[in-house]
Amino acid sequence: MDIGRKRHVAYKFPVVCLDPIQQLMKLMDHDYLERFRKDFGLILSFVTVLSKDQHDALFTLLQFYDPPLRCFTFPDYILVPTLEEFASFLRIPIKSQLLFYSSEFLPDLNMVASATYLGKSVLKSNMCQKGGVGGFHLSFLVGEAKKKLEDGDWRCFNAVLALCVYEIVMFPNVAKFMDIDAICLFVLGNPVPTLLGDFFHSVHHRNENRKGGLSDQNLLRADIVHSCGNFPNVLLVGRRGGINYNPSLAVRQFGYALRTPPLEKDVEESLFFHSSSDLTVSHKAAEAWLKVIKRGRTVLGKGDCRTYPQYEDWLRRRVEEFSLPFPIEEPLYPPTPEQSTMVSREEYDKLKNAMEELQTENSELSVKLQDFVRLYHEAEYQKGEAVRLQEEAEKKLAMEVNFFRKIDKAFFSEGKRGGDGGRIDWSDGEVEDSAEREEQ
Repeated sequence: MDIGRKRHVAYKFPVVCLDPIQQLMKLMDHDYLERFRKDFGLILSFVTVLSKDQHDALFTLLQFYDPPLRCFTFPDYILVPTLEEFASFLRIPIKSQLLFYSSEFLPDLNMVASATYLGKSVLKSNMCQKGGVGGFHLSFLVGEAKKKLEDGDWRCFNAVLALCVYEIVMFPNVAKFMDIDAICLFVLGNPVPTLLGDFFHSVHHRNENRKGGLSDQNLLRADIVHSCGNFPNVLLVGRRGGINYNPSLAVRQFGYALRTPPLEKDVEESLFFHSSSDLTVSHKAAEAWLKVIKRGRTVLGKGDCRTYPQYEDWLRRRVEEFSLPFPIEEPLYPPTPEQSTMVSREEYDKLKNAMEELQTENSELSVKLQDFVRLYHEAEYQKGEAVRLQEEAEKKLAMEVNFFRKIDKAFFSEGKRGGDGGRIDWSDGEVEDSAEREEQ
């Protein structure tokens, strides 16, 4: 397949200082690490520096970004990072609540104190500004975490460590500084939509304007979040702005079939703005999350991860229109053969006759089976009756033998007391007087 190639898009991957967090992680034992995972998910798994191979792989993936569709378009496949996948990687559930959107107001210190288990007075005295942004220095939080560890307060230690990961790894902004946005996200406890929103906004903005960088988001199943509020797709608001993404393109990733091209209304642009825009737009998008609409098997059908001709034709045209960053000569795998839904009259009659013959044979076999079942039940009944009669006869015989033995014993005892008693001879059925037997 000979198609044109688009220009490569450059991305900057910022270097993040992970040493303070990694030092705190080394102080944790197994039991409290498990408790941390239970409370805050698997966020510690992402406290790592990308290798060169990982950088190269991520850079290559980002070249396939399709701005109008908000996805990665390949010759044979469409890949959409989704809320469900991010939630699964992080082990953090998605909450249907008012979505976070950046503001200039400081978070309530009572809520921060409750979430971190630090004293309100300590937080208030260490609140400061850096680069025009309010928050806390990373060194202050690391110091507090070590103090709590010395006191054996693992609950507070884990909370402060999680707060550091939120800022430095998941939502980086100012170097070695915990800003108010990251603090708000930690307090709300619903980071997945914002994380995905930051990812999409960074990539989309980079493709649209050829400027800006990519945040260090190295975090690249079942009902699917399909839309929010009255919008046809899902709205995401991150720290740098808002954007929508289109879950209807991701159904194949969750094991459902893509039979037809997506509807235009399902992939239209519902939202794209920068954080400097009017906050009323952010608030409107955040409120849409109070009404989350999901789709699953009832709407999408049974599990079927195949694609069908109509969708494949649409994807082929999309690739030709959009172009790819690398030359492709042939598909990665053979296309799904088109299955005809029409048959000839001759083949239809042949199949119909064969079906009628099989139905007749099936009826005959059913009758024979019923006869065999009836005979089997009769034989089982007769066998049971024979066993029952035999058991009754044996029981009756045992009772008679026992009865006569008792009579014999009674006669013998009476004869001994009277001196002339008789004993029954059961061998010939006659009774002889014991005195007569002595005279003879």
